Amino acid sequence: MHLAVLLLLHLQFLYFHFELVNKAVKAIVDGMIVAVPTETVYGLAACADNKKAVQRLYQIKQRPADKPFTIALDSWEKARDYYFSVMPPFAYRLMEKF
Repeated sequence: MHLAVLLLLHLQFLYFHFELVNKAVKAIVDGMIVAVPTETVYGLAACADNKKAVQRLYQIKQRPADKPFTIALDSWEKARDYYFSVMPPFAYRLMEKF
């Protein structure tokens, strides 16, 4: 499952418009950047494993390349297997707890 799908599925809407969510998910999977509401602000979502989309996100936000983005995953195993080959012991303890 793509990061964008997970991000959109975890948002809690009072009114959930499935057609709009499906369009947003398709756009993200296709490499586009999508604005998504959070509890306080709008965020920008991109597929974390799409290098061009992540580069575009850096351009849009004018973010320095040495400042990474936060990613949301549905399991600590995905963090370990796909994104971080080495993690400090405290990271494992945090993931187990939360």
